[in-house]
Amino acid sequence: MVLGGEPVEPHLDGMSLRLLRPDDDGFAPARAAVDAGFGERDTLTSEPVLEAIAAQVQLGRMRVAGAFDPDGRAIGGGSHAPRGDVTELTGIAVIPAWRRRGIGAALAGLLARDAREFGVATVFLSAASESVARVYERVGFVRVGTACIAEYDE
Repeated sequence: MVLGGEPVEPHLDGMSLRLLRPDDDGFAPARAAVDAGFGERDTLTSEPVLEAIAAQVQLGRMRVAGAFDPDGRAIGGGSHAPRGDVTELTGIAVIPAWRRRGIGAALAGLLARDAREFGVATVFLSAASESVARVYERVGFVRVGTACIAEYDE
């Protein structure tokens, strides 16, 4: 899916989103929320590749966003990796207890707006399912193709 114009900014009631640097107190919890979201857990544990991600952010090769509940607890996050005038949004996830509230769409929108401000012309992502694709369509992404994974079957 490719961003087809300027991203729509979904409204979030009581939740907050922000771009994060490794020295931000929300960085590690937001990355842990991404790990928990993909692991289908509501409990946050430390993300195994946190140092590698922090290093990429420090080098300017990755931008990270976090989503926080009204009490400031991390509930999701995502990232994009600008390379010249192209970037891919990756790792957008929300913990199960906070899904279906527009947080994933809002994270995609924040990351897409950040990419545009960063000078990126082409913003793309891959959706894991039809329902996830519909979330990204609400932000302004359009379908341009299908990606598949080929696996060897013995």
